[in-house]
Amino acid sequence: MPRPIVAQIHHDAVSHNLSRVKHLDSRSLAWAVVKANAYGHGIDRVLPALANADGIARLCHVAEVVA
Repeated sequence: MPRPIVAQIHHDAVSHNLSRVKHLDSRSLAWAVVKANAYGHGIDRVLPALANADGIARLCHVAEVVA
């Protein structure tokens, strides 16, 4: 029987981590990569935390590409 798993996204932590990465090399671009529906959280709920990313890539149907 599967156990219920709860994952929480802390927007402040995501934004902070993105800022830190961008600060390490200001000449580089930092892209965010989000899998399909943000692992069931809903991409709309995750996007605000990624507002400072230089770009966002959304991965969809990975199994079809690999097959």
